[in-house]
Amino acid sequence: MMRLIVRGIEARRFLKEGETFPEVGIKNNSSIINMEKEDDGISIDFVFNTIYNPSIATIKIDGTLFYRGEDADTILEQWRASKTIKNVHIQNAIIEKGLMEAVILAKELNVVPPIPLPRIKEEEKKVEEEFYHG
Repeated sequence: MMRLIVRGIEARRFLKEGETFPEVGIKNNSSIINMEKEDDGISIDFVFNTIYNPSIATIKIDGTLFYRGEDADTILEQWRASKTIKNVHIQNAIIEKGLMEAVILAKELNVVPPIPLPRIKEEEKKVEEEFYHG
């Protein structure tokens, strides 16, 4: 079982009102800051960042994920030994929550959302080849 709590949000737009967007690259990343034993599981402190390049805005979300599972002690031992975490469910939960919040914040800041939006492409007309039969 997992429960995620957002503790802090920082969001800032650097473009002035009316300034046009340049083409931007967007990177999302998450980092585990700390991990501790809880009563019946572990608490995992994390930071999720959305970085725009060029720097038109920045979004930072920090929080705690509470995890209860049979492998909680193993995850904690692994973290203490190597400061890494191999449990993809925990990593995905942090990224999913971070992205959901970052999309909402990007809308409020009036900047490009940090995920690629689906686009419908116009169907290309097939060009028939012409053959000369002589």
